[in-house]
Amino acid sequence: MTPDTQMSLSLLFAVIAVIGTVLSNINSWRNNNEKETEKRLNIAEQFARINVKLDTMSSSISELGKRNEISIAEIQKINQTLVLENERIDTLSKIQDDHEKRLKELESRRMTRNDEWN
Repeated sequence: MTPDTQMSLSLLFAVIAVIGTVLSNINSWRNNNEKETEKRLNIAEQFARINVKLDTMSSSISELGKRNEISIAEIQKINQTLVLENERIDTLSKIQDDHEKRLKELESRRMTRNDEWN
């Protein structure tokens, strides 16, 4: 082997080594790119799941809020009814007191008349 042939072979091996390194780096870059893409897809999938859960929670909270509003309205109606009923009871109680007072007066008058007649 002549020195030129050795140099050519060395150069050939060096070029092959460089090409091998470049191809290896390209494959590594593709694998990393694919892994990164897969990670991003997984992250996007997780975000989609989280969004669905948040939407479900939001609709549940809205429904509970509507139910609470209905319950509050019903409680206010019941409270108004109770106030009216308490006013009626107070009125009836006053009427009863007035009737009892009149009855006592009438009884006392009757007793006085009975005493006068006896």
